[in-house]
Amino acid sequence: FFRPSLHVPHPRGVAFGRTHMAHSAPKLFSLIIFKVSGGKATILASALDVSSFGWLERSGVGEGLVFASRTLAERVSPGLSSVNQDQALAYCYKDAEDHVCVLMCEETYPKRAAITIITETLRNFKQTYAGQYDGPIKDNHIAAPELAQKLKRFSDPGEADKLLKIERELEETKCIMYSNINALLQRGEKIDDLVSKTADLSTHTKGFYKTSKKLNRKCPCSVM
Repeated sequence: FFRPSLHVPHPRGVAFGRTHMAHSAPKLFSLIIFKVSGGKATILASALDVSSFGWLERSGVGEGLVFASRTLAERVSPGLSSVNQDQALAYCYKDAEDHVCVLMCEETYPKRAAITIITETLRNFKQTYAGQYDGPIKDNHIAAPELAQKLKRFSDPGEADKLLKIERELEETKCIMYSNINALLQRGEKIDDLVSKTADLSTHTKGFYKTSKKLNRKCPCSVM
């Protein structure tokens, strides 16, 4: 996601959404719930699906999805946001209590279905796990297997549409802010600095990021 300056580095340097996307239905890649405190986002629960990528690519792609999602969670404004890059999209929903749900998907995934997923997922998560993350926590404090189930179930956009018809239409779904990563960065903030500081990316992945940038190449997940 987010311009070549936010690619998930990979040795083969293959652009996201091309070589590996041989399926007909638009793909969901990750669904992550964060709690933001003091400007830092901690993962409460997460689910990733990188099965559409080659074995050698999956680790780097997964790291990139987490890094990109966390970067967004720490910067989006309350409400709904959509951040696009190349053939990928990130949908974010931040509530008044600084909980953020981020869905990474292909750009062809229906907007209405994506919005339904993140709003419904965050609402249900807070109801199910209320009081279980009030104190100091580390990433992935809660297992929440239902997130992986949602990624699988809602890979069919029609399933999310069914959910939308059942639920009362939320007012938030009528107002979504569209943006890109550059607009979300704080003054003087650079993606290169975020990449070098983050613990979400391994040394191996950071190395490929630097190499691919020098060669002006894109990497599998296009999130950097």
